Amino acid sequence: MRILVTRPEPDAQIFADALQARGHEPIFEPLLTIEPKVLTLPSFEGFQALVFTSANGVRAFAGLSEERKLPVFAVGPASAQCAKEFGFQSVTKGSGDAAQLVSMIERHLDPAKGRLFHGAGAVLAGDLKDALEQSGYQIERMVLYNAQAREAFSDRVIEAFSGAGNMAHRIEGATFFSPRTARTFVSLTKHAALDKLLGSVKAYCLSKPVAEALRSLSLQGILVAEEPNQEALLNLMDE
Repeated sequence: MRILVTRPEPDAQIFADALQARGHEPIFEPLLTIEPKVLTLPSFEGFQALVFTSANGVRAFAGLSEERKLPVFAVGPASAQCAKEFGFQSVTKGSGDAAQLVSMIERHLDPAKGRLFHGAGAVLAGDLKDALEQSGYQIERMVLYNAQAREAFSDRVIEAFSGAGNMAHRIEGATFFSPRTARTFVSLTKHAALDKLLGSVKAYCLSKPVAEALRSLSLQGILVAEEPNQEALLNLMDE
């Protein structure tokens, strides 16, 4: 299939490579641009672990601090792999679900042994901090990056959806990894008057909240991966 890749870079390229390895044709259209912040992080004295809910959080942290010894608790495979690539010595991997991340931290860490640090983006899908504080943890959350939403589709993608030009009807599916990306897609399709031209396009979503953000569109189908990670999403497209 010819698949619209809406992830921001550099994750878009990683995902596109995985798509090509399975015989699909990726069409790049990142709907968010990641903008790391310039700020000063704490000394991490008295902290027992770092928590990351995205690979972008890992990258932003690694650009601001040389701390690599504290254990890392990563929400899913992508963020865990990113942490390993940046040299973090101890990385515990979740399945991709924030609620499961909280449970994982509760199993491994004692609230009395120190604070947690959450390197986050400006827009959060869930309140990890509140959930952990209810379990007795002290957690410091810092916004390490912003995700700037795209304001319009490229001409190439508009042609592919509208049927103009040489790329007419080439997009057969679109992939979505976050509710915000999905909401941005909805806004852009309506702004470009493309929302009525998506009847032959299937949406492949990382989770149910992502899928819910697309419900106002008349897509051929809105499908959800069995688990909230890239491998499960790829398997969904293979099926």
